[in-house]
Amino acid sequence: MVLRTLLEGWAINGITSVQSGAPLRISVASSRLNTGTGNNADVICGDVGMPKTVLQWFDRSCFADPAQFEFGNAPIGVVRGPGLFNTDFSIFKRTRLGGNRALELRVETFYLFNRAHFSNPNTTFGNADFGRISSTRSPSREIQLGARFLF
Repeated sequence: MVLRTLLEGWAINGITSVQSGAPLRISVASSRLNTGTGNNADVICGDVGMPKTVLQWFDRSCFADPAQFEFGNAPIGVVRGPGLFNTDFSIFKRTRLGGNRALELRVETFYLFNRAHFSNPNTTFGNADFGRISSTRSPSREIQLGARFLF
């Protein structure tokens, strides 16, 4: 009877989210169009994607100010922001106490693997933080415990 009580009533749940990075627009700090609106930077090399660190998410030397009255040739998506991989997990046990009564114990974990999910880098050419990531977009791991009495 005791062994049966220990082994029955277990359940697990999990949700995994996987997202690719968003396409980013590389703009310039001051308008070169003299219209007061922003415009894109110029791309001056082929591969802008490396090195992918928080201090330098993309190769900053691959961008330049466009010529006066030019829009800039950097297309949206020439750089992609960081992706996301997250797993939430819970395990719970329901023990029957007789009749319609039961006790449920739960452990729920959000951001199970505790990976940093970085925000997008600064994408304004001419800004001191151009290409740097300065924040995260989700909190660190959270674990909550719960008990529920059903009657």
